[in-house]
Amino acid sequence: VGSSNGMNNWIYSSTGNMPYGTVIKENSNRYLAAYHKWYNNQAFYYFAGSTNSYNWNDMALIRQPHGEDITFIIDGGRYKAYARMNVPPAIRTIGYMESTDFRNWSNLVEVLKPDALDGLDNQFYSISVVKGNYGTFGFLNVFNTGTDLVSVQLVFSENGEDNWQRLNGRQEILTKKNGVQCLYGIASVIGDEVWIATISSKFNHSENNRGNQFYYTELYKI
Repeated sequence: VGSSNGMNNWIYSSTGNMPYGTVIKENSNRYLAAYHKWYNNQAFYYFAGSTNSYNWNDMALIRQPHGEDITFIIDGGRYKAYARMNVPPAIRTIGYMESTDFRNWSNLVEVLKPDALDGLDNQFYSISVVKGNYGTFGFLNVFNTGTDLVSVQLVFSENGEDNWQRLNGRQEILTKKNGVQCLYGIASVIGDEVWIATISSKFNHSENNRGNQFYYTELYKI
């Protein structure tokens, strides 16, 4: 699905063999994607490229298994990726790795994990980051295993790599509306604004109260 401004007037098209993951348009002739695949109950990270956003070819595979969700940004000639360290029953935490060519990646290093203030219930599902004039802000998708709900918190790092700070008193940065129970945020910079597209649901993470409901997308703006 495409839009000339990233906000409205979306047009649906055939996706060919598009990966299930995070996509960035690097320039007019190059699209990049980071995604995961499952083999034998383990998740592996792949990196793919395309010249038209429809037909994709894999460029790299990390052979060490990690978690599922992965996002990335392009920052000063480096590709910075943020990915889940391990699959459950391990606690969900966020790791960081980088590359200069989108093929060869540094080791995934844990940079964000729940602490004593989070308690035993909060886990870090995934993170979507944007770079601003003063550093990098992350929209951290927090899964509470006790309530079975997901919400979004705001974090900050000067270099976008480590020393992440929890902001806003660890409160939800995106207000849930109209009965939403689980909210995942994916952020992009459009002009001088941050737009956050969500994966929203009116049922819980385990989906045991889903019924015939669907996930849907909302747009938030900062």
